[in-house]
Amino acid sequence: MTLQVEIIQQQDGGFDQMIGDAVLARFDGDQGGARAVQAAREMQTVVNGGNFPWPFGIGIFQGEVIPCAIGPENRRDFTVIGGTVNVLGRLCSAAKGN
Repeated sequence: MTLQVEIIQQQDGGFDQMIGDAVLARFDGDQGGARAVQAAREMQTVVNGGNFPWPFGIGIFQGEVIPCAIGPENRRDFTVIGGTVNVLGRLCSAAKGN
């Protein structure tokens, strides 16, 4: 996951959070979609060239999100929510390795 976060940051993406074995990132601006795809390609290149125990899939979806703080006061996280995030979660679940 460290490699994933580094690649996201190199493509000017914003690391939002880790959800289980998934990384949620945001790529804002006019070129956000292109930077997200480039980050995904770089991640696949790194994983395919390394000695990792399993392949991983990537989901990319573009749309509006609601940035907000969620959770109780003593465990609050700032994240994004909304239909876009839900669709993205489904795409990640359906994504096959490589």
